[in-house]
Amino acid sequence: LGRMVLQVFLDWGVRRAVGVELSEHRHLRATRAQDQIQLTLTGTSPCQLEFLNENMLTTNMQDATIVYLACTCWDTNFMTQVMDKLHALPNLQWVISTESLKEEFSLDLEWWQLHSQLNLPMSWDEDWPVYLYKPR
Repeated sequence: LGRMVLQVFLDWGVRRAVGVELSEHRHLRATRAQDQIQLTLTGTSPCQLEFLNENMLTTNMQDATIVYLACTCWDTNFMTQVMDKLHALPNLQWVISTESLKEEFSLDLEWWQLHSQLNLPMSWDEDWPVYLYKPR
């Protein structure tokens, strides 16, 4: 629904925030929220905040420095493909995940180092663990 992308865009002063959503319904909800926020912002170019209705495995993410994965419903096969793609990104500094790569997906952390775990409020839980990984 774009909540995290919108929050990062509004609170952290990033140059660009892009959300990728496979579901057309969820994508439309995110773009409606974007339209409402853009109306209230002055001096902000609409191109700084973008939502794509695409498959993240085929989306160009070469400029990404931080990737947030809301992966509570993903399976190990898909998560492995995602992490392989992220490993190849030249500018990536952080991967933030709603699930533990090792515990939930049994992924080999050869390329990733768990930096920390935070508990944050989410729409589905007030105290959900979030995992911050850095590339090795």
